[in-house]
Amino acid sequence: MTDTATFITTLETSLTNLAKQAAQLAHGLQNIAPATKTEQGNLSIHYLSTSATSLNEYAAQCQQLLTKRTAEHFQGLHVIIDGVIARDQALRTEHQIADKFRFIQDCLQRAQKDITTLVDPNAKQTKQAEKPTEDEVPVYVYLFNAQGVQLDTWIKMLSPGTFYDHSINRPIYQEAAHIEGFIKRKSDPMQHAYLIIRVNKKDIIETNVRKDAYDYPLIRVKEGSLLFRKRVSLTHHGHTYLIGDAGELKEKT
Repeated sequence: MTDTATFITTLETSLTNLAKQAAQLAHGLQNIAPATKTEQGNLSIHYLSTSATSLNEYAAQCQQLLTKRTAEHFQGLHVIIDGVIARDQALRTEHQIADKFRFIQDCLQRAQKDITTLVDPNAKQTKQAEKPTEDEVPVYVYLFNAQGVQLDTWIKMLSPGTFYDHSINRPIYQEAAHIEGFIKRKSDPMQHAYLIIRVNKKDIIETNVRKDAYDYPLIRVKEGSLLFRKRVSLTHHGHTYLIGDAGELKEKT
């Protein structure tokens, strides 16, 4: 079993155990005498029961990931941990939970921290082959971050697991001048940045079909074609940063 597969199995076990704890706690709260129940109590029960279902779903994704090619394990693992953390945050907001039931948050954050120490085996094996080829061109992926003035807040948008989402949910430009023109028109440029990443020419499936709010043309790429190992840099407020294996940033000199 590879290191990545071991991490996947460990995460599956952790999520399954978390789901059991959440379900048991929800059941315990439901058994409280009705007279002592409050609206907040009902929200807590619903949060815990929904969390249990969600955690089991992500555990099943871990099991399914293990059936796929080994080359897909690294990015798939990051997609799962990023997804389950985002889902938990959404449920907390929906049910007004704030920082209650910290055992769920703490476990997920520990798992995420452990996973960031894992080195992409694909990148390691193909390091010398990752130079640009004639079939590749750079594209420019727009990113928005309300807390963008703090540089380290961009890291969560640059982990390996986010790149799949970027391929389907982010505005993408074919020309640097176009995305720079778009950002320059914004009132707070610190909240805006763009990721430069190489893609295969055949993965660009639409050009000049859509336009942004300022009439700059956008392109569409094949779903999943933005690969973490093909990253080039992040440009933010006139500075260019290289992106490390866990999404960390180092200014290019």
